[in-house]
Amino acid sequence: MRRSVGVAARLPPPSAGVHALCMSACHQWGIAPAPPAPARPPATGGTSSSSSSSSNSSSAISSTSRSSRSSSSSSARCLSSACASTSGRGAAPSSPPPAPPPAPQPLLRVWWARPGNVPWGDGATTAAYESLLPAYELAGLESAATEGMRQERLLARALVRTSLASCLMEGGGDGPGMFAVDGGGGAGAGAGGSSSRHAEAARRLAFERNGSGKPFLAPLAAAWRGGEGGGAGGPALQHNLTHTSGLIGCAVCPPGVPVGLDAELLSRSPRNLLRLARRRLAAQEYDALSVLSDDASRAALFVRLWTLKEAFVKCRGTGINAPPGLRGFAVGLQRPLLLDDGLEALCGLPLGDDAPVEVTLELRGGAALGAALATSLGSAQDAGASASGGDGSAFVPSSRWKFVLFRPSADHVAAACVADPPAWPPVSGSGGGGGGQQGGGVAMWQCVPLHWERPIAPVLLGCSR
Repeated sequence: MRRSVGVAARLPPPSAGVHALCMSACHQWGIAPAPPAPARPPATGGTSSSSSSSSNSSSAISSTSRSSRSSSSSSARCLSSACASTSGRGAAPSSPPPAPPPAPQPLLRVWWARPGNVPWGDGATTAAYESLLPAYELAGLESAATEGMRQERLLARALVRTSLASCLMEGGGDGPGMFAVDGGGGAGAGAGGSSSRHAEAARRLAFERNGSGKPFLAPLAAAWRGGEGGGAGGPALQHNLTHTSGLIGCAVCPPGVPVGLDAELLSRSPRNLLRLARRRLAAQEYDALSVLSDDASRAALFVRLWTLKEAFVKCRGTGINAPPGLRGFAVGLQRPLLLDDGLEALCGLPLGDDAPVEVTLELRGGAALGAALATSLGSAQDAGASASGGDGSAFVPSSRWKFVLFRPSADHVAAACVADPPAWPPVSGSGGGGGGQQGGGVAMWQCVPLHWERPIAPVLLGCSR
């Protein structure tokens, strides 16, 4: 017995690495770390040491027995000596492991709302949405021809404000939350504050318009959360709104990443489709439509091309009549994207029955277009490439704008276009760092603002490389 005690006494204490690993495992599984071992009393002789050791062992067994009886009604406790502090040396226990850093934020976040899901009949929702808007936005609602149109406009304004407020106020969880009106436990209700704080933040947001009329979030004062004193504004989030029959969407990107969002009904099929395409689309887009043999395939391609073009125009924020115009650029749906393109992780969106295709963009060249692009977006790369067209008829590939084409519902197709993303493709979970930095990926929610939200996974139809 004395030999066993002697051998144990000669074993080195657990290393710092083993200690930290055990502490981390205890923290992860909710197990309380073992208390530090008491200091070993100094030996006064062989017999006395043996007697003392035996006495201590007996006392420890008795203590362990009492502890095990009481632990049946309490939390589990780690029994590993590696978790105790420097076994037998009387050192203070180590501090618990640091909390993991927050997950990287998505590059693109989109909230979708259906007017038919909003409980308009209770009156309280209408009043809550109206309370978010300043007088000039409320006045804009009154020109609606019908009550249904007024409700859609009101929902769109409320969606923009609550989406941006959610991004600005997020404080954890899997994503930003819209928060429940009653502060209850809807999805996202506890993501960063009470419903009253969220509504107040949404109410305080201010918007301005660029020279073409596109609204943008004004730089936020230091007191936007409700504090005192104001202060200089910081970079503002980028956003864009779209609405079509039965669906309204709001896209949000980090500062410095302009975004355009468009959605259309999949069933859209204009009369005289080829005549419209010849008048409004680029020549290569018209050619892609004209070679199709059946009307259904032609209509499906047309609505995808149109949605992508609208998203590009809205991202630039210059309107469809500004250079290069709808015919001055061409989007293409090219070869299918393959698994070796990283498709299984692309955007974090699920795949449909058909393989998603690569989305391309070409700008018609010419010095005038190059100057316009350089002025509107400061793109030296695209301006130089466009100017190289000489006669203004050549189309030059552009890599500055990136697209995601997807199906947010069974009835709709949507496209998002972003300019100057920090990384591409937006692979979900890629990139590093917490602290509010975006890490790539696409996140989307279906919601009724100030009521509930839940994450959705739209089907990926195409993406830029």
